[in-house]
Amino acid sequence: MSNTTTPEVTLGNVIVFSLDAISLWSGRRRLKREDIRATDSEIPPKDVASLGSKKVIDPEEISDFEALKKEAHRECAKIGVRFLGGYAVPEGEASGLATALDDIAARFTKRKADFLSDYDKMVNDWIAAHPGWSSMLQEAALNRQDVDGRLQFGYSAFRVSTAASDDNANDPLAKGLNSEIGGLASQLYAEISQAAGVVMEKSLLGRDRVTQKILSPVRTIRKKLFGLSFLDKRVTPLIDTIDHILERLPPAGHIEGMELTALHGLIFILSDVTRMQEHGDLILNGKTVQEATEESIPALAEPEEVEEEVAAEPAQPDTATSTAQDDLFGTAVTQPTVQTDTSPMATAPVPGVVPGMGAGMAHAHYAVRKFMAPPPVQRRV
Repeated sequence: MSNTTTPEVTLGNVIVFSLDAISLWSGRRRLKREDIRATDSEIPPKDVASLGSKKVIDPEEISDFEALKKEAHRECAKIGVRFLGGYAVPEGEASGLATALDDIAARFTKRKADFLSDYDKMVNDWIAAHPGWSSMLQEAALNRQDVDGRLQFGYSAFRVSTAASDDNANDPLAKGLNSEIGGLASQLYAEISQAAGVVMEKSLLGRDRVTQKILSPVRTIRKKLFGLSFLDKRVTPLIDTIDHILERLPPAGHIEGMELTALHGLIFILSDVTRMQEHGDLILNGKTVQEATEESIPALAEPEEVEEEVAAEPAQPDTATSTAQDDLFGTAVTQPTVQTDTSPMATAPVPGVVPGMGAGMAHAHYAVRKFMAPPPVQRRV
């Protein structure tokens, strides 16, 4: 029996968002042969020209537009999965996403107005800062109207339906779309594994305690899985496992000791496509969340050996996880193709070692057993 839903069910549950209407201006023009003078000493400096193009304005002046475009993609990637060049978003999250994109659009419009009002001055300031190349820069500069037309922000939201007839599942018109739909679950697992790898690398490795901030990206991962759980029935058991561990973490203060190693174990599962799918299968086949988690994390050391043989890694300062949160689905933004083995944690573990995890993962199996075990039954005498 397939773990994924039918194309009809999937399409009925998603709204597709396209950001193709966003266009930016690079602030560059093509570097012409006549722009390069006879001697090497008269090649334009790097801050003016590079890689076959010349900069006609200070790049810092237009960096905000690129940042707003990336923010729009991050908002889509946090809850949706790459699909048909855009993002397939759960129907229930579509209105909230549209509101977020409208807010970004308003900020884009205001920044554009401010930029255009000062555009001529910024161009002149850039030329004045490079007097040796003033003629080249003046000739290359665009007028304000041209720049206005190149800086645009917009999005579209729509439903997708097949062109095939309803009574013919083998209609050639349905093959291409059905193939894209069939890959959505795999795409979801790939994006989650990459995001979990970011959390592990930027927020967990080498730390003997972390703050509550680390839970923000974990909850973002959970929200994405929850919204798209209809894609594959193995997703719901993963959500149950996340909830099971998060409920047992301290509500305030640092996370350390067995709580931290259990969190390591959770991210270890989420950082690999195969581990996630096998974990979901274990629970669907009757294992409890605790039993499935124990099986999903390799027993790298016996409890009594952990303290004697595994040297503690030096503590690193616990920094804010804003970078991890911002980068969480960065790969999904730039890489629409499913790549299930690009996560830092994708390599199959060698007996006794989990690549990239450090010595701290040697505690995870034991910690999960102790940490997730139900409390002892209290009997009245």
